[in-house]
Amino acid sequence: MSHITADLRSVIEAAPDQTFRALVRTVDAPSAYVDQAEQAGLTVHRTYKLLQCMAVSGQGEALLRLAEAPWVQSIEPDKTVTTM
Repeated sequence: MSHITADLRSVIEAAPDQTFRALVRTVDAPSAYVDQAEQAGLTVHRTYKLLQCMAVSGQGEALLRLAEAPWVQSIEPDKTVTTM
């Protein structure tokens, strides 16, 4: 089962060689999966223990492959958050 959001999947499938930034939510401590994410071809920018996720960037095809990993809960676009 793929754990990637439908909107991100459609954007990636249209341009799989493009670089994307994403948040990868993990089943437990994200630090345990940094090596696996990097082996998949992604750059891990930061891990968030409290949120159980890591901020990554890399080619879309690497994100699609990672979405099938059993330790991945979800993959979503990494968006800028602002306050009012």
